[in-house]
Amino acid sequence: MEELQKLTVEVKEDEKNIRHDIESCDIINTYPDLPKTKEWNQHKEFVKKRSNYIKQQDQKAYENLKAEHDIDFVPPACKS
Repeated sequence: MEELQKLTVEVKEDEKNIRHDIESCDIINTYPDLPKTKEWNQHKEFVKKRSNYIKQQDQKAYENLKAEHDIDFVPPACKS
């Protein structure tokens, strides 16, 4: 059997900031209140907070469509 090469990744050990795209203009304009942190020890917690925030925003958008435009739909992924 052929032996696979090992993958090596270099990481700056002194890097304190989490690198991500949530600092982009598009995300800031779309989700100005998106929970975020620059602390690694809080990263897991803030991933959950962001997920909940997006779900809440989606629910608000759905409720607005339903109320203002008399649109009542269920996304295909949610249909039983």
